Formats: sequence, structure tokens, C-alpha cells
Amino acid sequence: VGCVVVVALFLLLIKVTGFEAYDQSVLYWALILIPTMAFTNIIGAQLRGLSWFVLGQIPELIIRQGSFLMLLMVGYFLLPKLNALLVIYLCIASSLLAWGCSFLLLQKAKPLALKACTQAIYKQKYWMAAVAPIAVISGSQMINQQTDIIMLGIFREPAELGAYRVAAAASVLVAFGLNAINIVAAPKIVIL
Repeated sequence: VGCVVVVALFLLLIKVTGFEAYDQSVLYWALILIPTMAFTNIIGAQLRGLSWFVLGQIPELIIRQGSFLMLLMVGYFLLPKLNALLVIYLCIASSLLAWGCSFLLLQKAKPLALKACTQAIYKQKYWMAAVAPIAVISGSQMINQQTDIIMLGIFREPAELGAYRVAAAASVLVAFGLNAINIVAAPKIVIL
């Protein structure tokens, strides 16, 4: 539900601002990032639910951000010119890599009893009632995290936006330690 809201707002932004055809193709390719980032975050939450607190953070904060920065540096030095579409492709590749790594980590972290389970029993009515508010909040958080990039994209040139995105990605790596400590400490503090 949250991803659907984000995609709808994204498409509305494209239509309202009147981007050129090239800019629209970049934005349409960027739509792939929404589900991949959402699924990576879901798997990260599952890992944290299984008490793998730090490993639950690694795919999103280290693998996606770090691989994007590395791919960007390689592209900068090996290619004659980076453009917005190529940077989106690199971002999609790093997001897919993080999603795959988070899936592998989840397979490793699953308890034996869960691996042996052949048929799941769901209480779909209760889950749907619980997931709706969480999905809206999660979608709002995704919008909140990307608002700066969207606003800069409206008012600035793509080259300036790309430089800002690289700096923003690097800044996330700096805060990784604090986020990891918060994720581990928060459940312990709640128990107290």
C-alpha cells in the first residue's frame, strides 16, 4: 500500500512539473527503485525481528550505499561522461544487489523450525488490518527520505542533483554506527 502511494505521488509529480521526455525516462526507470528498496527494508525488518540487528542494517546502509558509490566512482573514471540515465542504472544495480544480499542473509538467519515448515497458516484478516497503518507510515517515511532529491530535481539541473545524491549517499555511511547502536539498543531499552 505504501509503495502504491509513493508511485502514485511520483507519477503525479512527473505530470505536474512537465519534465522533458529524457527526464521522464529517467524518472520512470527510477520507479524500479521503489519496490526494490521496500523489499530490502522488509527483509531487513525480518532480520531484526530474528535478533540479527546489525545484519538487518547492512543491506540497506552498507551494501546499497557502498556499492552505489563504488559503481559511481568506477563509472566516473572509466566512462567518458556520466549522465542521469546511467546513474539511475547504477543505482538500480546497487539496489538489486542489496536486495539479493538481504535475501541470502534472511535464508541464513531463518531458524530450523521455520525452514522445516511446509505450510504457513495466516490469519489474513488480522494481518491486513495491522499492515495498512504500517504501510502508510512506511510510504510516508520513503517520501520523507527522498523529498530533498525530488525538490532539488524540480529546481536544479540534473548534474547538480547527481552531485548532491552522491554526497547524500556518503553521509548515510557516516551515520551507520549510530543507526546500528540504536537498532540494537532500542529493543533492550523497551524491555527494561
